[in-house]
Amino acid sequence: MNKIDMIHSFVSVKISELCDDTNWAKYTLAKLRRGIGKIPGEVPELYEITLGGLSKELAGGNAPSTAEYAIYSTLTMYALNKTGMDNEPHKTGGDSFGQAVRKLVMIDNSSERLIRIRFNAAITASDMPGFSYHAHRLVKAFKSNMPAIRLDYPQFAVDLYKLYSENTKKEVLYKWTSDLVN
Repeated sequence: MNKIDMIHSFVSVKISELCDDTNWAKYTLAKLRRGIGKIPGEVPELYEITLGGLSKELAGGNAPSTAEYAIYSTLTMYALNKTGMDNEPHKTGGDSFGQAVRKLVMIDNSSERLIRIRFNAAITASDMPGFSYHAHRLVKAFKSNMPAIRLDYPQFAVDLYKLYSENTKKEVLYKWTSDLVN
């Protein structure tokens, strides 16, 4: 299995654990929200929840790997989107980040300029914490517009990994921007 497939599979399993309507899931989602915009390991209690069981091929050495950042950021944003909602914000084959932003613009075209500014700030951020900082505001807006907007979170993690990998960054930028415009 390649790294892309491993990331997708890992996030799928984590989300299936978090989407249950159990006290553990609710408590865990609340903890995960505290990790938004932080780096993996900065909130030690979140390490096991977000990265526990991660294969050695995806793990970093002395610092978080791009895969760890992508998984951690995705799971904290999923928690933000899921909390307090009866509807599930994840949908396999659901919206890409660009498609979700396009739907948000269509729903609230009076805020189109602000939404596009936030989108541009997120996708041009120089690092994953910067992306998370800008993107979490959009994810909050996605939450307000469910079930019309439902991300494919495992694919979102893969896209984040690719966005901060030198060889595939342009591919993700093109995909998300194209999804926003078309």
